[in-house]
Amino acid sequence: MPTMNDIHIPKMREATKDDVVVRHPENYHFDPEEYLVNILGRAVANKQDISVTLPSGEGLAIFPARGDYFSFIDDMEAFCLSNINQFEVKVLNPSEVEKFRVSDRQGRNFDELLWQASYYASQGRLIKGCQREDVIEISYWPNLTRLPCHPSAIAITALLTRYPTSITLACRILNVPQEEMFAFYSAAFSAGYVEVQNRQTEPPALKPHRDNSMLGQLLSRISRL
Repeated sequence: MPTMNDIHIPKMREATKDDVVVRHPENYHFDPEEYLVNILGRAVANKQDISVTLPSGEGLAIFPARGDYFSFIDDMEAFCLSNINQFEVKVLNPSEVEKFRVSDRQGRNFDELLWQASYYASQGRLIKGCQREDVIEISYWPNLTRLPCHPSAIAITALLTRYPTSITLACRILNVPQEEMFAFYSAAFSAGYVEVQNRQTEPPALKPHRDNSMLGQLLSRISRL
């Protein structure tokens, strides 16, 4: 993994007419509630171990409290871009969780799944709740060799680790397209690698996933009354 000393960061300077002009479309956000990233966020916020599957049979087993997940997916990008209504979410019971705990399979880092889900959903847009005026600092260097990212991600990480900067200014300093910066920021924010320096950020209140197994048990008890 590159270290800070391996990467050259240009000195900050005033913008000139030769700098990249960062476009400002009116709608530059994507809504995480339409994608897998919302399902993951609800599981994290409510400490729920869940499985997420598509009708094709591809799916994930997710353990936020443990910090890992298991993937049964051939195409992660297509999975993350699927509409949220296509997914079936199941809250895992203790015996199901135990099967994964004693499994010979090695789980993967959960924060990397959050990165992937947000990066692929971004499609060059910024996740709702983040702003292009945000001054951000990277608090944790992501393992970019294992994550989807643009080639500019190393330079972006190096700059924002050393110099908290607005993402708009960072685009000009590094001569990076806005779409690449938005995808990077969205992914890093979702993974928990970012600290916003110029404003207070409050995580949204996310509802827990419905535990249908508990509902089934309750209905069964009611039917016996």
